[in-house]
Amino acid sequence: MIERGIVIGGRVLPGTDRVLRDSDAWWIAGRETRPRAGATIDLIVGHWTAGPPREGPPAGRSLYRAMESRRSADGSRDLSVSVHFGIAWDGGIWQYLDLAHGAVHVGHRPTIRRSIGVETMSPGTARMAARLGVEGRVISRRVDGHRIECLEPSDALLEAWRWLADVLSRADDDRLDIPRQCAPSDRRLSVSELARARGAIEHMSLPGSTKIDSCGLLLDALGWPLAK
Repeated sequence: MIERGIVIGGRVLPGTDRVLRDSDAWWIAGRETRPRAGATIDLIVGHWTAGPPREGPPAGRSLYRAMESRRSADGSRDLSVSVHFGIAWDGGIWQYLDLAHGAVHVGHRPTIRRSIGVETMSPGTARMAARLGVEGRVISRRVDGHRIECLEPSDALLEAWRWLADVLSRADDDRLDIPRQCAPSDRRLSVSELARARGAIEHMSLPGSTKIDSCGLLLDALGWPLAK
């Protein structure tokens, strides 16, 4: 069954009918989730799927199933992964988990407790885009001194990301306190910097991350100032 609106603690946030919820693509508490343990939600973490630029009604369920089927590098075990939202190449937005619960979208448990994970359905790097046969504008960035070439996301994807971040930053709920600011996107953060970070961040900036497919393009699209 398809429903609409962003859910937190079973309550639908007003003005969020743009977001779809599919009962066949929904994580429940205790399965691929972690408790918030009373933490205030003050961080949005943007991700790239590093996969095909999914579009249309099947996109939301396809991303959910792809995450459900993820296994360890040697294929010996299922990976426990989840995310709160997915954004398709054509701007469709799906919610997969009540915001009252933490999603397993990063490997750092304190960050899981206080963050919202958002997957954007994009190849990410120019190399992955070439492998998938996806054409588009390539943007060169430097992260931790390394040059990375990224495929520019679609206008529709970036507009949906901006809309979602703005809605979450304005939400009238005591559990949400997300300031309109961004973490640095040209380097990995230290553990202490991550503990102080609030607002928006990308996965590749987390300490110890091996992600190279973000490059700060999501943060640039928000237009939010850099955190001081």
